Amino acid sequence: MNKILSTSIILFCAIILSSSIEANPNKLTCLVSGEEISLSNAETVKYKDGKVYFCCPGCSSDFAENTNQYTAAANFQLVLTSQYIQSTCPATGRKIKKDAKVEPKVVKVNGHTVELCCGGCLKKTTKMTNAKRMEFLFSDKSFKNGYVLAKSKK
Repeated sequence: MNKILSTSIILFCAIILSSSIEANPNKLTCLVSGEEISLSNAETVKYKDGKVYFCCPGCSSDFAENTNQYTAAANFQLVLTSQYIQSTCPATGRKIKKDAKVEPKVVKVNGHTVELCCGGCLKKTTKMTNAKRMEFLFSDKSFKNGYVLAKSKK
């Protein structure tokens, strides 16, 4: 009994720790310059009920002047910082099937796992370069299809 309880406590702590790491990544990449930045001293701009991070005021003003150029990267950053979470397939807006018998349909975008609804979406996205996959899965249309504000999801 004590061994089961100890294992459960360790597992619970590991889940909490990994969630807090994902929710507060220590480092991000500036949307404009591509430089690595630290959240603690980053410049921020409000964007889609959240905020995006930049290395300097110059980059944040470049973003504000031409937001459309950086849409996919900004949407991706909102997900990386756990301000938005995936709710459905970004490619189609359909529900993601959760079946223990079937391998999940997932694709990586800059190291981040994105769940997909079907083999068709998986086949389509795996043929893309990482840059095209980023643009496709985090465009405004796909973002609207697949992601919700984190605090609104229960």
